[in-house]
Amino acid sequence: WRVDSPNLLKEGDTLRQLNKANVHFVPTLVCDGDVAGQTTSSPDHWCDRDGAFNAMKRHVHYRLVVKEIGQNLKEFTDSRELVEVIYECICAHAEAFGEAHILHRDVSAGNILILRTRNADGEIETSGLLNDWDLSKSIDIQGARQADRTGTWQFMSGRLLDDPCKSHELEDDLESFLHVLIYEAVQYLP
Repeated sequence: WRVDSPNLLKEGDTLRQLNKANVHFVPTLVCDGDVAGQTTSSPDHWCDRDGAFNAMKRHVHYRLVVKEIGQNLKEFTDSRELVEVIYECICAHAEAFGEAHILHRDVSAGNILILRTRNADGEIETSGLLNDWDLSKSIDIQGARQADRTGTWQFMSGRLLDDPCKSHELEDDLESFLHVLIYEAVQYLP
């Protein structure tokens, strides 16, 4: 389900831009679209109390198909693989920012995947996959597109947690990668 707002880009549109810009270590879009007739009605039932702000947003059932099937980051085999996967996702983030002018804004342990593929020799190769671009934003757009803070709070930068009115910047996402690395290492390394 996605927020039904003309101000927000669909995740599929973002992936199209990333794929067109040849950004590495991001999902390859196969197809996407809204499911006809599947829209939430909760905002219609919100009782207006003297012009009170309606916090309920309309959502549309949205489906997205990508080529890759990744594994959860916690499935890393050793510390080297953990660091390499996160490094490749940082590279994806840098390319997205530099080439496609897109900021991810939700770097978390759940959005970094391990992609295992078999090469021509039959050996398994591992790479990172920076997933879940639904909260991303073009860096060319100034100001907030919605009132809510974006991101997964456990991995958000200290600056954003300290001041929710601050805009989400590149350095906030980079700090989130560090939080993911520390979390995964403490949680899963022997």
